[in-house]
Amino acid sequence: MRTYKRLGFTLVELLVVIAIIGVLIALLLPAVQAAREAARRMKCTNNLKQLGLALHNYHDTFQTLPYASNEYNRQAGDTRHVWNEFIMPFIEQRALFDQLDFSVDVHIGVNETLLTGVRAEWQECPSSPFASRMRRGDGQPFDNWAGDTAVMSYAPCIGPQKTDALPLDCASDNSYCFQQNTSWSSGASNAVPGIFSGRAMFCTNFSGITDGLSNTLMLSERRGELTRWMCAFCPNFQGCPTSQAINSKFIDPDDVSALTNNIGASSFHPGGAAFALADGSVQFLPETLDHRTYNALGGRIDGLQASLP
Repeated sequence: MRTYKRLGFTLVELLVVIAIIGVLIALLLPAVQAAREAARRMKCTNNLKQLGLALHNYHDTFQTLPYASNEYNRQAGDTRHVWNEFIMPFIEQRALFDQLDFSVDVHIGVNETLLTGVRAEWQECPSSPFASRMRRGDGQPFDNWAGDTAVMSYAPCIGPQKTDALPLDCASDNSYCFQQNTSWSSGASNAVPGIFSGRAMFCTNFSGITDGLSNTLMLSERRGELTRWMCAFCPNFQGCPTSQAINSKFIDPDDVSALTNNIGASSFHPGGAAFALADGSVQFLPETLDHRTYNALGGRIDGLQASLP
């Protein structure tokens, strides 16, 4: 009786092998994606760490922190500038800093020429697909800029300071999340509950943070492409309030004019956002964090000793 030696797979066997490979890929892909996001989140944390260190070095040099923006409360003759410029010498950007002309606004003349098309890599969260595009989410240039300019992924935290309108996450005016007699257009100390004021010239030092450096938020992660005004070198609207919840459900990525919806801390990281505290440490805060606790962490002088989760 003649026998034949089989030289290959049957169709059924081949289909089984393909199915097994497909299952293995389906099992491994989430793990690969999670590993990549973990690496991106680590880089994001390091970015905030370096920014926190730069602010500490600035403070050591000048015995004060820089203002976030001086759109309001600046002295007669002062030009408009932002904190991202002042920390340049402390983040290995001395050459760029030395070319700035502080006799004109940050977005005018030689400064506009110098900063147009320049990426501020210290401000780029690697998880954000918009961070390196230098445009708003709708593809248009930021306000005050005719061309490309750096997106800002990390913003000065202004705590429960009043902004132009009550964010939808905050239940009422003159409350724990929208404090009475505060304003982000004021540089008066009693009008600034956080370390920074959102739009006005205000400077404090570490001794003025009486709630403790390890209990006070200094920088907040924020999706910079969500608004028209909040680029790294935009002379207005630099601050990030705690009145809006982290990764708020009211964020509207399709409307870059929706300041009330898009002004708060936000990120592309699942589950929360990263923050630098005044002591230089970095914490990832969950979007489920109690809103009162979050706002207490944003205040520098409220006496509320909130605990980090």
